Amino acid sequence: MVQRLLFFVLTILVVKRILSLPLRLLIAVPFVLLTAADMSISLYSWCIFGTTFNDGFAISVLQSDPDEVVKMLGMYIPYLCAFTFLSLLFLAVIIKYDVSLPTKKVTGILLLIVISGSLFSACQFAYKDAKNKEAFSPYILASRFATYTPFFNLNYFALAAKEHQRLLSIANTVPYFQLSVRDTGIDTYVLIVGESVRVDNMSLYGLHALRHRKSKHKESRSNCLIKQ
Repeated sequence: MVQRLLFFVLTILVVKRILSLPLRLLIAVPFVLLTAADMSISLYSWCIFGTTFNDGFAISVLQSDPDEVVKMLGMYIPYLCAFTFLSLLFLAVIIKYDVSLPTKKVTGILLLIVISGSLFSACQFAYKDAKNKEAFSPYILASRFATYTPFFNLNYFALAAKEHQRLLSIANTVPYFQLSVRDTGIDTYVLIVGESVRVDNMSLYGLHALRHRKSKHKESRSNCLIKQ
């Protein structure tokens, strides 16, 4: 939290000391929009669901259908208003040139130290993760770095993007199975999936004896193809 606050304050101080208005706007607008969006998303999550924003919500946002968003626009209006208000407020604060503030050199060096420390910590975390999983993921690096910035919720979107990429790779991988046919002498098979494999539910398939008599179980086992 302290690191995110330092990042936010130092960025404002640096931008306010930039003499060129177009350059101030170029840096300020993306920073302001991302910060306001982050705060609005957190507000939405807490007010609607009573919990903090997380990667599950991020996946839901990324996979939202445009028609669904339009239909639910009424629910988003208060938070869009909050986003607009925060954006204008931050922009009004950050856009004015102020010579009374510390020089760009001082605040710039401090901001660079904060960014470098955050990036170093994020790289350490990503390296440990890559060592454990034997694969480096830029999404993990981006996610960890985002936790040190005012755009904290971006880390959930990075994780959601990572999961989405994994699902796409699974979907695009077409398995090839070598099928074979052989006569087992069994005419009827019962496929038991999930909770139905519990012994208490075996009676659903007419196998009452399997619950009570071990000998019957052994007798029937030769006629059963059991997969666990």
